[in-house]
Amino acid sequence: MRKLFFLCMCSLFLFVGSLCVAEAAKPPLLAELFMASGVNPDGWPGERVTVYPPEAPLLSVFAECRNVSAGMKVRFVWYFAPPGKEKIRFAEYTAKNPVRRKTAIFHSTVSLEKEWPEGDYFVEAGLDGEKKMKTVRFSVKKGEGVSSGSAGGVKKIPPAKIKQDTHEQVYFSGKDTALEKEERARSETKLAEKEAVFRKNPAEISAVLDLADAYAAMNDAASASLALALYKGLAESSPSDMILARLADAYARLSLFDRAFTTALRRSWNPLISPEGPVSQILLLAGASGDWERGIDCLRQILAEREDEREVTLLALAALYAEKSRVLSEKEKKLRDEYRSAAAGCLDEAEASLPRSSGMWENLLRLRKELEEL
Repeated sequence: MRKLFFLCMCSLFLFVGSLCVAEAAKPPLLAELFMASGVNPDGWPGERVTVYPPEAPLLSVFAECRNVSAGMKVRFVWYFAPPGKEKIRFAEYTAKNPVRRKTAIFHSTVSLEKEWPEGDYFVEAGLDGEKKMKTVRFSVKKGEGVSSGSAGGVKKIPPAKIKQDTHEQVYFSGKDTALEKEERARSETKLAEKEAVFRKNPAEISAVLDLADAYAAMNDAASASLALALYKGLAESSPSDMILARLADAYARLSLFDRAFTTALRRSWNPLISPEGPVSQILLLAGASGDWERGIDCLRQILAEREDEREVTLLALAALYAEKSRVLSEKEKKLRDEYRSAAAGCLDEAEASLPRSSGMWENLLRLRKELEEL
């Protein structure tokens, strides 16, 4: 059925243009936080637990998130809480999501070269940039009936010997949750409706665009390919900012990041459109692909060609320079310092022209702080 639609739509690409406003995306949500016995090969959590033995090789925490966007991050902070003493933070990790999904599972793990001190522990987790955190508590005990904690336990946690994940990553479940099944059913119903409208009005721009959006919402490779073909046809006829943004996103869904970057950069050529849109999309593409150099190159081109809203581009460029610096090893210290210096230069230039009343001022200060902590 879809192949027939695809052949039919290919003959109509010369008639299409830009129209329609994108539906407002639902805000991301950290729905649940829990501990597990470990991480399965498919990334799915092992058995849920609340107590670990001191000899446990790994402590694992999982966060189930909904309405996940590409590039979204979840920050995990690990604490030990010895009785009668202040809590001690001993590990921190940020997990990152590469693609847009309705539901995703993020996780963080830590291990110790010797036995874990007995006592109470907890992990705080929250979406990157949000102050509100969820908390899950657990304990380390030798067995049932053993009292928790000892004051001396606190000295058994040498931070330098704590081992944790060294790369930002996220593992997705191969299982369909009830939420995913429900969402899939709604998407299929909506797709059938849009296909019916398209049959009746195959030359109408809005009908083609709505059908492309419905395919894109299906989140499977076949539907993504059909959506990509439609968006390409729309862009050839009328390369509006809205269509180019959708086209770049479609390329990214299929991991065609080179074309995604090129398309996102093309959005900045329109002098009537603010560069903020393409700059934000390039940031997301760089995060999803891990190609910080390509993102930096695109933003530098925008900076050279657009004089308006330079502060937006400078802050984004500083963020990419900092991320590139972060992934370089100690052996590349000189190069790493050059990227940090470039990030600081971008922040200095932005600060010189950015009003203190601007909403971006807080972002600038946050970037400076992160740069100092690298």
